[in-house]
Amino acid sequence: MTRAASPLMATTASAYSRTILLVATMERRVFDADPFAPESKVVYFNEAAAQPWGKSNEVTTNIASVTRYRYPDRDRQIQVALCAEGHVGFFGKEEGFYEKIAGAGLHAEDARGYGYMNMIRQIGAPLYACGGGGQIYKRVAPGDWRSVDEAMLAAGRDLIFEDVNGPHEESLYLVGQRGSAYWKGKGPFQDMGLPTSIWLNRILVEDEKSVWICGDKGTLLRGNHIDGFREAAPAGGETFLSMAQFEGRIYLASATGLYVLERGRISRVGATLEPELYDAHILDAVDGVLWSIGYRDIARFDGRAWQRLDLPGNPPIR
Repeated sequence: MTRAASPLMATTASAYSRTILLVATMERRVFDADPFAPESKVVYFNEAAAQPWGKSNEVTTNIASVTRYRYPDRDRQIQVALCAEGHVGFFGKEEGFYEKIAGAGLHAEDARGYGYMNMIRQIGAPLYACGGGGQIYKRVAPGDWRSVDEAMLAAGRDLIFEDVNGPHEESLYLVGQRGSAYWKGKGPFQDMGLPTSIWLNRILVEDEKSVWICGDKGTLLRGNHIDGFREAAPAGGETFLSMAQFEGRIYLASATGLYVLERGRISRVGATLEPELYDAHILDAVDGVLWSIGYRDIARFDGRAWQRLDLPGNPPIR
Protein backbone atom coordinates (compact mmCIF):
# COMPACT_ATOMS: atom_id res chain seq x y z
CA MET A 1 0.00 0.00 0.00
CA THR A 2 1.28 3.46 -0.91
CA ARG A 3 1.65 5.70 2.12
CA ALA A 4 -0.20 9.01 1.79
CA ALA A 5 2.00 12.09 1.97
CA SER A 6 1.65 14.17 5.09
CA PRO A 7 1.36 17.98 4.95
CA LEU A 8 4.46 19.88 3.92
CA MET A 9 6.40 22.23 6.17
CA ALA A 10 8.50 25.09 4.82
CA THR A 11 11.84 24.59 6.56
CA THR A 12 13.76 27.46 4.96
CA ALA A 13 13.31 29.91 2.09
CA SER A 14 14.71 32.86 0.18
CA ALA A 15 12.96 35.38 -2.07
CA TYR A 16 14.61 36.09 -5.42
CA SER A 17 12.39 39.12 -5.97
CA ARG A 18 8.94 40.47 -5.11
CA THR A 19 7.38 37.80 -7.35
CA ILE A 20 9.73 34.80 -7.09
CA LEU A 21 10.29 32.65 -4.02
CA LEU A 22 12.29 29.44 -3.41
CA VAL A 23 11.10 27.26 -0.52
CA ALA A 24 12.69 24.12 0.92
CA THR A 25 10.06 21.83 2.38
CA MET A 26 9.77 18.54 4.23
CA GLU A 27 6.84 16.31 5.05
CA ARG A 28 5.54 17.03 8.52
CA ARG A 29 5.83 13.42 9.69
CA VAL A 30 9.50 13.34 8.59
CA PHE A 31 10.31 16.70 10.19
CA ASP A 32 8.68 15.69 13.47
CA ALA A 33 10.77 12.51 13.58
CA ASP A 34 14.06 14.14 12.52
CA PRO A 35 14.36 17.79 11.37
CA PHE A 36 17.77 16.93 9.84
CA ALA A 37 16.44 14.03 7.77
CA PRO A 38 17.87 14.03 4.20
CA GLU A 39 14.48 14.35 2.52
CA SER A 40 14.03 17.98 1.43
CA LYS A 41 11.77 18.98 -1.43
CA VAL A 42 12.17 22.30 -3.25
CA VAL A 43 9.15 24.27 -4.48
CA TYR A 44 9.19 27.53 -6.42
CA PHE A 45 6.68 30.35 -6.65
CA ASN A 46 6.84 32.50 -9.80
CA GLU A 47 3.90 34.84 -10.12
CA ALA A 48 4.50 35.39 -13.84
CA ALA A 49 4.29 31.68 -14.73
CA ALA A 50 1.12 30.07 -16.06
CA GLN A 51 1.32 27.70 -13.09
CA PRO A 52 2.84 29.87 -10.31
CA TRP A 53 3.96 26.95 -8.16
CA GLY A 54 6.52 24.49 -9.50
CA LYS A 55 8.59 21.84 -7.78
CA SER A 56 11.72 19.77 -8.09
CA ASN A 57 12.12 16.16 -7.13
CA GLU A 58 12.83 15.10 -3.58
CA VAL A 59 16.54 15.37 -2.88
CA THR A 60 18.51 13.00 -0.66
CA THR A 61 19.81 15.78 1.52
CA ASN A 62 18.59 18.29 4.09
CA ILE A 63 18.51 21.92 2.94
CA ALA A 64 19.42 24.09 5.93
CA SER A 65 19.60 27.57 4.38
CA VAL A 66 18.94 29.41 1.12
CA THR A 67 20.24 32.83 0.09
CA ARG A 68 20.44 35.22 -2.83
CA TYR A 69 23.83 35.36 -4.52
CA ARG A 70 25.05 37.99 -6.98
CA TYR A 71 28.09 37.12 -9.06
CA PRO A 72 30.88 39.58 -8.25
CA ASP A 73 32.07 39.78 -11.87
CA ARG A 74 28.73 40.20 -13.67
CA ASP A 75 25.22 41.49 -13.15
CA ARG A 76 23.56 38.16 -12.46
CA GLN A 77 21.70 36.99 -9.36
CA ILE A 78 20.81 33.38 -8.48
CA GLN A 79 19.81 31.36 -5.42
CA VAL A 80 22.24 29.23 -3.44
CA ALA A 81 21.25 26.48 -0.98
CA LEU A 82 23.34 25.06 1.86
CA CYS A 83 22.69 21.50 2.97
CA ALA A 84 23.23 20.25 6.50
CA GLU A 85 26.09 17.98 5.39
CA GLY A 86 27.96 20.81 3.65
CA HIS A 87 26.77 20.43 0.06
CA VAL A 88 26.08 23.76 -1.68
CA GLY A 89 23.64 23.95 -4.59
CA PHE A 90 23.54 26.78 -7.16
CA PHE A 91 20.10 27.35 -8.68
CA GLY A 92 19.64 29.39 -11.86
CA LYS A 93 18.95 29.02 -15.56
CA GLU A 94 22.66 28.55 -16.24
CA GLU A 95 23.55 26.75 -13.03
CA GLY A 96 22.16 23.58 -11.47
CA PHE A 97 25.51 22.45 -10.05
CA TYR A 98 26.73 21.47 -6.58
CA GLU A 99 29.88 21.92 -4.52
CA LYS A 100 31.00 20.28 -1.28
CA ILE A 101 32.58 22.11 1.64
CA ALA A 102 35.44 19.73 2.41
CA GLY A 103 35.16 18.25 5.90
CA ALA A 104 31.82 19.87 6.70
CA GLY A 105 28.83 18.01 8.07
CA LEU A 106 28.29 15.10 10.38
CA HIS A 107 27.62 12.00 8.27
CA ALA A 108 29.06 12.96 4.86
CA GLU A 109 31.86 10.71 3.60
CA ASP A 110 34.48 13.42 4.16
CA ALA A 111 32.93 14.90 7.33
CA ARG A 112 35.34 15.67 10.15
CA GLY A 113 32.47 15.25 12.60
CA TYR A 114 32.01 18.85 13.70
CA GLY A 115 28.25 18.90 13.12
CA TYR A 116 25.55 20.05 10.74
CA MET A 117 25.75 23.27 8.75
CA ASN A 118 23.16 25.97 9.48
CA MET A 119 23.50 29.17 7.46
CA ILE A 120 24.86 30.54 4.19
CA ARG A 121 25.17 34.22 3.22
CA GLN A 122 26.95 36.40 0.72
CA ILE A 123 29.03 39.01 2.56
CA GLY A 124 30.79 41.33 0.16
CA ALA A 125 31.71 39.23 -2.87
CA PRO A 126 32.22 35.76 -1.29
CA LEU A 127 29.82 33.28 0.21
CA TYR A 128 30.22 32.28 3.88
CA ALA A 129 28.71 29.32 5.70
CA CYS A 130 28.58 28.40 9.38
CA GLY A 131 27.36 25.54 11.55
CA GLY A 132 28.06 23.25 14.46
CA GLY A 133 31.44 22.59 16.04
CA GLY A 134 32.72 26.12 15.41
CA GLN A 135 32.49 25.72 11.63
CA ILE A 136 32.84 28.91 9.58
CA TYR A 137 33.90 28.66 5.93
CA LYS A 138 34.54 31.07 3.05
CA ARG A 139 34.23 30.27 -0.66
CA VAL A 140 37.51 31.55 -2.07
CA ALA A 141 36.95 30.16 -5.58
CA PRO A 142 34.43 27.88 -7.35
CA GLY A 143 34.49 24.57 -5.51
CA ASP A 144 37.08 25.83 -3.01
CA TRP A 145 35.82 26.46 0.52
CA ARG A 146 38.29 27.25 3.30
CA SER A 147 37.98 27.39 7.08
CA VAL A 148 38.04 31.07 8.08
CA ASP A 149 39.55 30.46 11.51
CA GLU A 150 41.21 27.11 12.27
CA ALA A 151 41.63 28.04 15.93
CA MET A 152 37.88 28.56 16.23
CA LEU A 153 37.28 25.24 14.53
CA ALA A 154 39.72 23.41 16.79
CA ALA A 155 38.25 24.92 19.95
CA GLY A 156 34.60 24.85 18.95
CA ARG A 157 33.54 21.20 19.09
CA ASP A 158 30.68 22.07 21.45
CA LEU A 159 29.85 25.42 19.84
CA ILE A 160 26.95 25.74 17.40
CA PHE A 161 26.86 28.81 15.16
CA GLU A 162 23.42 29.75 13.85
CA ASP A 163 24.29 32.77 11.72
CA VAL A 164 27.12 34.70 10.08
CA ASN A 165 26.69 38.22 8.71
CA GLY A 166 28.48 41.52 8.39
CA PRO A 167 28.65 44.80 6.47
CA HIS A 168 31.72 43.61 4.55
CA GLU A 169 34.49 40.99 4.60
CA GLU A 170 36.58 42.79 7.21
CA SER A 171 33.72 42.95 9.69
CA LEU A 172 32.13 39.55 10.27
CA TYR A 173 29.76 38.63 13.09
CA LEU A 174 28.92 35.12 14.34
CA VAL A 175 26.22 34.15 16.83
CA GLY A 176 24.95 30.90 18.27
CA GLN A 177 24.27 28.87 21.35
CA ARG A 178 24.51 30.08 24.96
CA GLY A 179 25.00 33.73 24.04
CA SER A 180 28.06 33.05 21.91
CA ALA A 181 28.89 36.08 19.75
CA TYR A 182 32.12 36.78 17.88
CA TRP A 183 33.51 39.47 15.60
CA LYS A 184 36.33 39.27 13.07
CA GLY A 185 38.22 42.09 11.37
CA LYS A 186 41.56 41.45 9.69
CA GLY A 187 42.67 39.10 12.48
CA PRO A 188 41.08 36.08 14.18
CA PHE A 189 37.60 36.03 15.67
CA GLN A 190 37.19 37.83 19.00
CA ASP A 191 34.64 36.92 21.65
CA MET A 192 32.39 39.97 22.13
CA GLY A 193 31.37 38.76 25.58
CA LEU A 194 27.68 39.61 25.34
CA PRO A 195 25.91 39.80 28.71
CA THR A 196 23.54 36.94 27.93
CA SER A 197 23.47 33.15 27.88
CA ILE A 198 20.39 33.07 25.63
CA TRP A 199 20.55 31.14 22.38
CA LEU A 200 21.11 33.69 19.59
CA ASN A 201 19.60 32.94 16.20
CA ARG A 202 20.03 35.73 13.65
CA ILE A 203 22.06 38.80 12.71
CA LEU A 204 20.70 41.74 10.71
CA VAL A 205 23.12 44.38 9.44
CA GLU A 206 21.66 47.85 9.03
CA ASP A 207 25.08 49.49 8.69
CA GLU A 208 28.49 49.25 10.37
CA LYS A 209 27.29 50.98 13.54
CA SER A 210 23.87 49.34 13.73
CA VAL A 211 23.90 45.55 13.90
CA TRP A 212 20.88 43.67 15.27
CA ILE A 213 20.94 40.27 17.00
CA CYS A 214 17.82 38.32 17.99
CA GLY A 215 17.26 35.09 19.86
CA ASP A 216 15.31 33.16 22.46
CA LYS A 217 13.07 34.67 25.17
CA GLY A 218 12.36 37.81 23.17
CA THR A 219 16.01 38.85 22.98
CA LEU A 220 16.71 41.77 20.62
CA LEU A 221 20.10 43.51 20.81
CA ARG A 222 21.49 46.43 18.82
CA GLY A 223 25.05 47.73 18.60
CA ASN A 224 28.44 46.88 17.16
CA HIS A 225 31.75 45.33 18.15
CA ILE A 226 33.24 48.71 19.18
CA ASP A 227 30.43 50.25 21.24
CA GLY A 228 28.95 46.99 22.49
CA PHE A 229 25.35 45.75 22.34
CA ARG A 230 22.32 46.83 24.34
CA GLU A 231 18.73 45.69 24.57
CA ALA A 232 16.70 47.36 21.84
CA ALA A 233 13.44 46.50 23.59
CA PRO A 234 12.31 44.77 26.80
CA ALA A 235 12.64 41.01 26.42
CA GLY A 236 9.46 38.97 26.27
CA GLY A 237 8.69 35.29 25.94
CA GLU A 238 8.92 34.77 22.19
CA THR A 239 11.76 32.98 20.44
CA PHE A 240 12.79 35.20 17.53
CA LEU A 241 14.06 33.13 14.62
CA SER A 242 14.53 35.71 11.88
CA MET A 243 14.59 39.47 11.21
CA ALA A 244 14.16 41.85 8.29
CA GLN A 245 14.21 45.61 7.87
CA PHE A 246 11.29 46.87 5.82
CA GLU A 247 10.20 50.47 5.25
CA GLY A 248 12.40 51.66 8.10
CA ARG A 249 11.10 49.19 10.69
CA ILE A 250 12.53 45.99 12.15
CA TYR A 251 10.27 42.95 11.79
CA LEU A 252 10.84 39.79 13.81
CA ALA A 253 9.54 36.28 13.17
CA SER A 254 8.68 33.55 15.62
CA ALA A 255 7.00 30.19 15.27
CA THR A 256 3.82 31.78 16.66
CA GLY A 257 3.59 34.92 14.53
CA LEU A 258 5.08 38.13 13.20
CA TYR A 259 6.24 41.07 15.32
CA VAL A 260 7.51 44.61 14.75
CA LEU A 261 9.69 46.99 16.76
CA GLU A 262 8.04 50.38 17.24
CA ARG A 263 9.11 53.14 19.64
CA GLY A 264 11.25 50.79 21.66
CA ARG A 265 8.61 48.09 22.12
CA ILE A 266 7.90 44.85 20.28
CA SER A 267 4.28 44.20 19.32
CA ARG A 268 2.37 41.66 17.28
CA VAL A 269 1.69 42.58 13.65
CA GLY A 270 -1.92 42.60 12.54
CA ALA A 271 -1.65 41.35 8.98
CA THR A 272 -5.37 41.84 8.13
CA LEU A 273 -5.54 38.23 7.01
CA GLU A 274 -8.21 35.75 8.06
CA PRO A 275 -7.01 33.89 9.98
CA GLU A 276 -4.02 35.97 11.10
CA LEU A 277 -0.48 34.84 10.37
CA TYR A 278 0.19 32.11 12.89
CA ASP A 279 3.79 31.25 12.12
CA ALA A 280 6.57 33.26 10.50
CA HIS A 281 9.94 31.72 11.10
CA ILE A 282 11.69 33.14 7.98
CA LEU A 283 11.59 36.82 6.91
CA ASP A 284 13.02 38.28 3.73
CA ALA A 285 12.73 41.83 2.37
CA VAL A 286 13.49 42.41 -1.31
CA ASP A 287 12.26 44.72 -4.10
CA GLY A 288 9.83 46.59 -1.86
CA VAL A 289 8.14 43.46 -0.47
CA LEU A 290 8.36 41.76 2.92
CA TRP A 291 8.07 37.99 2.64
CA SER A 292 6.93 36.01 5.70
CA ILE A 293 7.51 32.27 5.42
CA GLY A 294 6.14 30.17 8.23
CA TYR A 295 6.28 26.42 8.59
CA ARG A 296 2.91 26.35 6.85
CA ASP A 297 1.80 29.97 6.44
CA ILE A 298 3.35 32.01 3.58
CA ALA A 299 2.46 35.65 2.92
CA ARG A 300 3.90 38.85 1.47
CA PHE A 301 3.39 42.52 2.30
CA ASP A 302 3.94 45.41 -0.12
CA GLY A 303 3.56 48.11 2.53
CA ARG A 304 -0.17 48.46 1.92
CA ALA A 305 -1.76 45.01 1.86
CA TRP A 306 -0.97 41.41 2.78
CA GLN A 307 -1.46 38.46 0.44
CA ARG A 308 -1.40 34.83 1.58
CA LEU A 309 0.02 32.13 -0.68
CA ASP A 310 -1.16 28.55 -0.26
CA LEU A 311 1.70 26.02 -0.09
CA PRO A 312 0.93 23.41 -2.78
CA GLY A 313 -0.14 20.03 -1.46
CA ASN A 314 -1.47 21.48 1.78
CA PRO A 315 -5.04 22.43 2.62
CA PRO A 316 -5.55 26.19 2.08
CA ILE A 317 -5.36 28.30 5.24
CA ARG A 318 -8.79 29.89 5.57
